[in-house]
Amino acid sequence: MYPNQHFDHPGKSPFMDMQLVARMPEEPSGGTANSSAVAIDPRVVQNLGVRLAPVEQGQFARTVDAVGLVAVDEHRIQAVQVRASGWVEELAVRAAGDPVRRGQLLAAVYSPELLAAQQEFLIALGSSDPALIHAARERLALVGLSEGQIAQVEKARKTERRVAYYAPFDGYAMELGARQGAAVQPGTTLFQLADLESVWVNAEVPEAQTAWIKAGDAAKVEVPALPAQSTTFIPS
Repeated sequence: MYPNQHFDHPGKSPFMDMQLVARMPEEPSGGTANSSAVAIDPRVVQNLGVRLAPVEQGQFARTVDAVGLVAVDEHRIQAVQVRASGWVEELAVRAAGDPVRRGQLLAAVYSPELLAAQQEFLIALGSSDPALIHAARERLALVGLSEGQIAQVEKARKTERRVAYYAPFDGYAMELGARQGAAVQPGTTLFQLADLESVWVNAEVPEAQTAWIKAGDAAKVEVPALPAQSTTFIPS
């Protein structure tokens, strides 16, 4: 408002309630010694809040924040099925979500077919015919007996009325396909078991940001239930 008035220190104008604006020395008509210098109007600097800092070398990084869910590793899901018709006489794991331990009894099934196969195996053992013994052993394996169970029948020389099914690893029961006393047929799934030694984290990354990430980039996972803990890993 009064361009002819100058002051040697910052402050408010004595003519109105406004801050004084700094006035930089005018550039000589011949230009400055450094032709690459950039001049910015002080009012623009003040309005934009420009800050000066020393130049440093570094790298720019983009952070992608995404919401994800912890899920079962589908490579570690295993089904426990029966291969002969029968009835579930004992069910040791009765609810989905129950934890299981390796070697733990899951269920015991009575099957006339399995019982008959065991009897044939004992008859073959008594005959001392290697070919007959091999064929009887193969049949037991085909109807669902493990090597350990076959060896037990061979050692005890007596049949097992019920065939037991055991957990192959530590984990938990995702699904139950039969209940206590239920009839089962070949192919009936007794359990779907999941191994939790490793899990998946399924993150939903916006499509516009997918180009920012690539295989091998580190990811940091934080769980709301454990706010003080975080895990950094390399996604596969």
